Amino acid sequence: YIVELNIVSHASTTTPLGAGATYTSTSQDATGFKYIVGSCFADQDGTLYIEQSPDGTNWDVESSFSYTANTKMGFSVEIVAKYVRVRFVNGATAQTVFRLYAWLRVL
Repeated sequence: YIVELNIVSHASTTTPLGAGATYTSTSQDATGFKYIVGSCFADQDGTLYIEQSPDGTNWDVESSFSYTANTKMGFSVEIVAKYVRVRFVNGATAQTVFRLYAWLRVL
């Protein structure tokens, strides 16, 4: 019994952020998807946000995760709104390494 996982790439970046800087992905229509999943690695502390919106303008649903430098982090958040985006706010020290990837999944 094999189940095909329908996965669509949502966001990716490997560009380090400056002190206090923010990466925000584009918003994407998540209709038909159940989860946004991904991975994050950075050499500085920060906060990862998974934001969701009913209209692509008002980001009314937010899941946040404190990120500790050099932690191998994976995340999975249930999609409850039409649009999703990923945002990472870097801490007080500039990064030299940053990798963030996110996918939309049906299952």
